Amino acid sequence: MQRLVDEGKAVQLLSGGYPNRYTAKASDVLPIIENGPPARNDPAVIGDDHVMPANRVRDVILHHDKIAAYPPDKVLTVEVWDLS
Repeated sequence: MQRLVDEGKAVQLLSGGYPNRYTAKASDVLPIIENGPPARNDPAVIGDDHVMPANRVRDVILHHDKIAAYPPDKVLTVEVWDLS
């Protein structure tokens, strides 16, 4: 999302904690996620009672038919959360 903000294609509405909130046109956001979440570069996390491997991928369900049919000029609100 920060790249879209830097390019003038998104506006950050809320920051400084979670969630971070943005608005952007569907034509700018949906191509980023249509094939799954962006690649990750996370370190392994070892907690008191859990281990999360490096570059873990969470379950994501994408409805490709809905993504393809969504009007490209519609403005989406995107919330970004820390899922650690």
